[in-house]
Amino acid sequence: MSWWIYENWRAGKRKAVLHESSCRCCNNGKGMANGKADSKNGKWHGSFSTVSEAVMIQEGLAVQVRQRCSFCIK
Repeated sequence: MSWWIYENWRAGKRKAVLHESSCRCCNNGKGMANGKADSKNGKWHGSFSTVSEAVMIQEGLAVQVRQRCSFCIK
């Protein structure tokens, strides 16, 4: 399994959300638009081989909110 972070700078507060690669929101870093989304809203970071590596990168991003996806990480 791999991990991805979606950094969104247009969703109110700038945030970074951690996802499993198989998540329907992540789609292995392609997102819900299957890689066709406009990059003016955000950016995918990854893939990361461990959750601890992904969290370390997430903590280093200049965002206001850091969270885990509510769909894939319970």
